[in-house]
Amino acid sequence: MPNRCSAPGCRSNYAGEPYTPVFKLSNGPPDLVNRWHRALCREGIRDLKNVFVCSKHFLDEEIQTSFSIHQPDGTYLEVPAKPKLQKDAVPRFLPGCPLHLSSSSDTIPPRFDRSLREQHLIDTAINESLLQYNQDKELFQITTLEDLVSKRKHSGLPNHWLVWSSDDNSFNLLKPSTTNNSLIAIRCSLTITETLHTMGFYEGIRIPLSLTQINDIRQLNDLLKEIENHSAPTNSPETFQHHVREATGSIHKAIDSLSTGEESGNQQLLLSSLQFILCQLDNALIAKTMRRYNIETLVLSLKCQLISPVCYRYLQSLDCLSLPHISTLKRLYSNFGLDSEFTNYLKQSVTQFNKWERNVVIQMDEIHVKSTFTYKGGKIIGSSLNPTDPAKTVFAFRISSLSKRWSSIVRLLPCSSSSAEVLFPIIKDVIRDVEACGLSVHVLCTDNYPMNVNIFKLFSPSRLLEHIVPHPMDSNRPLFLLFDFVHIIKSIRNNWLNQIDYNKTFTYPDFENIQVASTAVFEEIRELYKSDQHSVAKLAPRLTSKACWPSTLERQNVSLALRIFDESTAAALNVSYQSRYHTSTNSQTANFITIICNVWKIFNINTPNKGILHKDEFSVPLTYNNTRFMFLQRVVDWAECWRVMPDKRGKLSPQTFTSFRHSCIALPCIVNHLTGNCGYSYVLSSFLQNDPLEHHFGLYRMMSGAQYHISYCQVLETERRIKLSSILKLFSKKPVEDSISLKNFLESCSSSCD
Repeated sequence: MPNRCSAPGCRSNYAGEPYTPVFKLSNGPPDLVNRWHRALCREGIRDLKNVFVCSKHFLDEEIQTSFSIHQPDGTYLEVPAKPKLQKDAVPRFLPGCPLHLSSSSDTIPPRFDRSLREQHLIDTAINESLLQYNQDKELFQITTLEDLVSKRKHSGLPNHWLVWSSDDNSFNLLKPSTTNNSLIAIRCSLTITETLHTMGFYEGIRIPLSLTQINDIRQLNDLLKEIENHSAPTNSPETFQHHVREATGSIHKAIDSLSTGEESGNQQLLLSSLQFILCQLDNALIAKTMRRYNIETLVLSLKCQLISPVCYRYLQSLDCLSLPHISTLKRLYSNFGLDSEFTNYLKQSVTQFNKWERNVVIQMDEIHVKSTFTYKGGKIIGSSLNPTDPAKTVFAFRISSLSKRWSSIVRLLPCSSSSAEVLFPIIKDVIRDVEACGLSVHVLCTDNYPMNVNIFKLFSPSRLLEHIVPHPMDSNRPLFLLFDFVHIIKSIRNNWLNQIDYNKTFTYPDFENIQVASTAVFEEIRELYKSDQHSVAKLAPRLTSKACWPSTLERQNVSLALRIFDESTAAALNVSYQSRYHTSTNSQTANFITIICNVWKIFNINTPNKGILHKDEFSVPLTYNNTRFMFLQRVVDWAECWRVMPDKRGKLSPQTFTSFRHSCIALPCIVNHLTGNCGYSYVLSSFLQNDPLEHHFGLYRMMSGAQYHISYCQVLETERRIKLSSILKLFSKKPVEDSISLKNFLESCSSSCD
């Protein structure tokens, strides 16, 4: 049964009456309870638990009959709900009672609450204020430039300000003044753009304003007073920015004048310098996060960061230069590939080579790496030819010009277990790729490991080791196979140290009379070092403890081997031998060192003037049918006699004998081919060696944190940095019409990063 209304004279929900929603106030603030008592004329009733009031006694807006639901499409849906009374609602209407007991939203009864009368007065004042505000808004508010022009009469502008409308849809206010020369100049100005943004100027320098955009015509007076009262000191930031902009404008004009004229080396240097300075000035006026860098700045930053990251971080910490962040540079050179992208660059570089510089030698060697996988850049790096096996070694293929000091790594091949049959087709692919770039491969050089010997045999149609084989790209051309003499000389020294007798003795035929056997004793070298160790003036200054007693790792160092096979060591042995035995004959150990040393001189000619400076005929550049080839032929015969000596001890290993003999035969053939068929006047034999490739491996380890055992991922990252560093040039000393520049590469990298 519905609850009945408790208001005086109300019959809602009584028998025979229609249903009307009712509300009750069970608990509430004491003030609200008292107001309900007074409104219902029930001051004597203190318990409101059973007091209900129907909806007829309240305003419609005080009763909530629905609620809104926000739908996914952005609209609202009104949903009916059970009637609910607002928290501060009080009964207002009492039908059937005297009129003064009821109240409406428009009138306040004379005997009503004083607080309500005060609220009524406040609401009336607010409404009058809003009405006045709307009238002023309609009179003074501006939304477009046309409103500003039409309503400017209401702003009360001072008479000494002139109005000038320009053609660029802007409104300008100018304040002229007289200079010392009785000339009229504009001292202050205010410009209002089409979007009502403001720009204030004082003596030609833009000044900051308190209002960057206006929406009321009365704000003009405040802005004009602000500009008139402005006093710009000479050392203010605004003055500094004005001078910087003037300087950048002058530099732009200078760059335009240099760009239109004929470029020379000095002009190109000046142009690059001005563009770098312009970038620094532009970035000095903006925040670090908004700075942009031109190509010249990126080139300089990349080169500095690749050469010395510590130096680059120090330059950044000085805050005197605006340089890009290291992460920005890494994003640039991370886009530089090792295969296809560098091959494209190689093709363009070859266009600057002459026909002699395009003749190259392919050098092959391997470096041992950690057998680990590395996840980087969304890829797993470190797998070998078999994707499931980690790489244990990396074969590096390097090309080097035969007439200039230019070289480049063309391929890095990770392997876990390799064989001649697997590597042979890969080497042919490398030769084909190099030839496709416009180069001509004449020599293939590698160390004397057994697997490399088997690879050389696969190049021969007879499957025998030959020094001249048909070229894989053209059977009418020769391809020369050469063992690296740097590895050979280390092998000779190591074979000498591996002799099982105490004195480490080689038994070899005498070079002048091969029928006579001679001995080379390594212990004599050690005794010479011991006797010479504490002397001020040393007989053998190049001998060291590491050269005489090398460790397993130091045996791979060719410089220690060359301290043994040195002219000073041979001369010291002769002096020591003659003084000890009171004879004029030379030491047999010194004779052996002299033979190897002379062969090394022939294989290590690196400059055209080396023989003249050293006054040594063995160091003169090699020419066609040179007389030193006769010496190499005698060395071949001498080595063959040594190999067939009956005594099995005191010899080189068969592997070292084979590579030593092969290289001494191949070098004269290579020189005669280059000088006779390719137009060379002379050949520098050091360009055929693999020693620069060993130095390249040293760079890998040094640039990976001075670690000896590095990973394949570190090899790739280091090679990318070395390649990029090799092509970074700020300008060309000898400008060529189609010169190769890094600008195109950096622009493409920047676009790919964006």
